[in-house]
Amino acid sequence: RVWCYQEGPVEAKLVRCPPRACLDGGQCREGHIGPVCGRCIEGWAMFGYKCGDCGSASQLRTQRALVGTFFIVVFLVIFYQFALKPAIYGDVWEEEYLHQEEQQAKKGCLRKVIAKVVGWVKANKRLIRDHVKVIVGFYQMVSTYHTSFSTEWPAGIYAFLDHSAIARLGLWDLPWVSCVTVGASYEEKIMAYTLIPLGVCVILAVPLVVMSLSRSHKFVACIDAYWKCVVALLFILYPTVSIATIGTFNCQRVTPSLNLLVADYRESCPWDDPKGFLFGYSIFFALLYPFGIPGMAFVLFKLFKVPELAAQKQHQAQLHAMILLFIKSMADRAKAIAPTFPTNVNLTGTPGRLVDLSNTG
Repeated sequence: RVWCYQEGPVEAKLVRCPPRACLDGGQCREGHIGPVCGRCIEGWAMFGYKCGDCGSASQLRTQRALVGTFFIVVFLVIFYQFALKPAIYGDVWEEEYLHQEEQQAKKGCLRKVIAKVVGWVKANKRLIRDHVKVIVGFYQMVSTYHTSFSTEWPAGIYAFLDHSAIARLGLWDLPWVSCVTVGASYEEKIMAYTLIPLGVCVILAVPLVVMSLSRSHKFVACIDAYWKCVVALLFILYPTVSIATIGTFNCQRVTPSLNLLVADYRESCPWDDPKGFLFGYSIFFALLYPFGIPGMAFVLFKLFKVPELAAQKQHQAQLHAMILLFIKSMADRAKAIAPTFPTNVNLTGTPGRLVDLSNTG
């Protein structure tokens, strides 16, 4: 055994572990290995910087079948609801569908309850949509806490934060999806995040193109339903895709010669290889998603004169509120004057000639 001795100060560098990866004393948690405990052992998958056991090979095959079936069914429902149904029913597809559901639900006791629910949904569509947006936005923000802050949360809070990722479709932050794609590289994941939304938008546009080429009167209904779906999809996916693309440039230098990607400690930092595929690909989609979507929204708002329409609606609402306030004040004033108003009124202007209003019809 050879002992070396160095005179003078010795430099030591402390490197922070990812959240949930290390124990006290610098030891890796169960299932974690590698530099800063940022990788998983064989058969384990990373979700939210935590490695979890994916089970046996048979369990993994079952999970893949269930997850694949689930996403296929979800896509088919979206495609039918926002692409095929407008092409079949035209501009009255939504109202006609709700009317049919309401009529069918009136048969039977349970169906009467369903009819009331459908009727309430029909009458409060805008209110429901606004509340859903607020709830989804809240969970989108909450689902990033455990990866954004180096805080040790209780196990129950961690489980809640992990499953909140469904609100922003953060698929690889969900345990059951991470195990299905346990062998996927970071490049494959970033390509899935960025290309699948574009592919869904293209497929949903097929009936729209058919209606346009056939010059059908249902084209207006198709394009309205298409934009509703695209806007909702971008609203849900925007945080996740933006974090994924911009996160490609977030690296951690572990040693002077080892610079790793924080989003996936199996990968070297793309900044070290500016001519590589991952660097150029992430630059392009960082411009397309995080900056392109707000830019597109700004252009569309200006093109369709949304600020002018909003100002006009605000002016109309203010005018309507002023009219209602005036009517209310006049009604209150009339109620205050009514008890003191004389019952006999001189209608002709002739002195002494009065008419008894209490006996008139």
